[in-house]
Amino acid sequence: CFGGQNTCSCNPKPTNYLVCGEKKTGWSNGAFGFTDAVESWGCATGNFSGKEYAWPFFTTKPVSVTISLNNEAAKTSVFMLRDEGGGCVPASCVKSSPSQITFVAYPDQEIIIVVDGKDGEEGKFDLEIDCNNSVELICDNGSDEDGDNAIDCVDDDCSADPYCST
Repeated sequence: CFGGQNTCSCNPKPTNYLVCGEKKTGWSNGAFGFTDAVESWGCATGNFSGKEYAWPFFTTKPVSVTISLNNEAAKTSVFMLRDEGGGCVPASCVKSSPSQITFVAYPDQEIIIVVDGKDGEEGKFDLEIDCNNSVELICDNGSDEDGDNAIDCVDDDCSADPYCST
């Protein structure tokens, strides 16, 4: 993930990646390393003219990921981007929420997590990354591999699967 005009940036060194089980406390979207380049996102409505802070997310196996934004001192939201070569750009935004997002991550995907301030706000927050190792991996076999009583395309794990989008 690299910065540039109308893009946020994050430090792609492995020591700066978000990983399952991690908790970041007392972070700020105005902390060292922030950018102030994105004012709107492709997956959210509203003015996000506050500063943004971005991290790459990494996993070694398919997992269901829940990222929670807690103890906010300002109006901030959390965003999940799938970098398909464009970097940290608004069009890469897949999910957003003022408090929590859940998605399925795979080892070969470039995922970027961003916290951005709404209406020009910045402030401290806590970020928590929880992962569940049970993931629906095959979305067209009529089975419930992860045991959540949702089969194939009915399972949220399959929402990005090409078979389920037809």
